[in-house]
Amino acid sequence: DVSRLKMSLAAAEAKAAMLDILPTPVIEIARDYSIAYINPAGATMLGVNRQHVIGMNSHNILRTSQCHAGRCVCQQTVLTNSVVTGETVLDPGGLNLPVRYTAAPVEDSMGNQVGALLSLTELHQEQQLAEEIQTLMTAVAQGDLAARGASKKFTGHAERIVQHVNDMLE
Repeated sequence: DVSRLKMSLAAAEAKAAMLDILPTPVIEIARDYSIAYINPAGATMLGVNRQHVIGMNSHNILRTSQCHAGRCVCQQTVLTNSVVTGETVLDPGGLNLPVRYTAAPVEDSMGNQVGALLSLTELHQEQQLAEEIQTLMTAVAQGDLAARGASKKFTGHAERIVQHVNDMLE
């Protein structure tokens, strides 16, 4: 009936509006691996126009080494109907952007799996932190006990981690 369809449409639009305001990049990948939805944060992260990428193959947008290699979390989610998390490097337009991404199954109103909802977390600072700690530990292992990490080039937890390592060396 028409009123039920209108209510369903209104509910779907309300859910999409909630995803639109999230600062976390979110992408819905259909079962055929086309992009069904991308929120503004996702479009910003990837440097793409939201409307332009709808319907495009996700590999052509995300450009990860895991696409078509059996390691894609979206593919694993579609095959296993379970939540899957992994790490990869997105490379749309040469961004070379390290991310952690989690995919969860998406079902239609009849309970049929229709794809995966993907959330992305940028890992650049985590990689820099790991490199900073590795550099510091190598210097100390080579006898440079005056070596210290550059905590001020980080923010938040990463800054505190480097500072705590420096404090241990005091």
